[in-house]
Amino acid sequence: AKTSKPRTATRVVDEFEDVCEQTGVTLSRYCIELANRGKIDEDLNSIFNSIREAAKVIAKLVNTAPLQQAELLGLQGEINVQGEDQKKLDVITNDVFKNALRYTGKLGTLASEEEDEPVDGSVGGSEAIPLLSDEFADTGKYICVFDPLDGSSNVDAGIPVGTIFGVFEEPSPAECELPADLSKGLSEEQQRCLAGTLQPGKSLVAAGYVLYSASTELVLTFGQGVVGFTLDTSTWDGRPKGPWVFGR
Repeated sequence: AKTSKPRTATRVVDEFEDVCEQTGVTLSRYCIELANRGKIDEDLNSIFNSIREAAKVIAKLVNTAPLQQAELLGLQGEINVQGEDQKKLDVITNDVFKNALRYTGKLGTLASEEEDEPVDGSVGGSEAIPLLSDEFADTGKYICVFDPLDGSSNVDAGIPVGTIFGVFEEPSPAECELPADLSKGLSEEQQRCLAGTLQPGKSLVAAGYVLYSASTELVLTFGQGVVGFTLDTSTWDGRPKGPWVFGR
């Protein structure tokens, strides 16, 4: 009987040998090269520019939190969508990540673990908007879901914490007219429309995480292999401005 060879995933990183021999491939260079080769569009490149900058700021906040306990540690007094007590750092890092993503102007919707509802992802957006509202289709092309600081209760103990994120493309622009009161039930057509907006993980365009520990590591995929970068803190000088350098 014939046996088929196992399928192997394409590793995007293989295309980048000798791209930057002196200092290694930075995350910025990596995304630019992907965009130049048509692997990702300029919108995704812009989104990841903001993600990497937000992660630098969060890394600095996590690093200095034990020295600024009154400002950064302790409870905020609110409960998040998962029923967990929000920490001050949860709220601060959520604002950092959300504002960085909004700055791109490429996102229609943002959904954070720290907020009850998805919010407008456009520049200057601030208000929560009803899930599946027509307003979702009036802004950017992508949706970003994220947890800005997973494990935040571990910060005061010096235990690793992280940021988790995923990017979806907006569903096809078929109009969804849903009643304000969903408790009365939906027609079959409305149910199909609703199902099309609640996308599974296999529909992710990009995903990744940032681990804040002895080093700060950003691991990501655009669906063709996984790559990791380490934040170079040697040039921080008190400010989070170092590059992300390819590590694996």
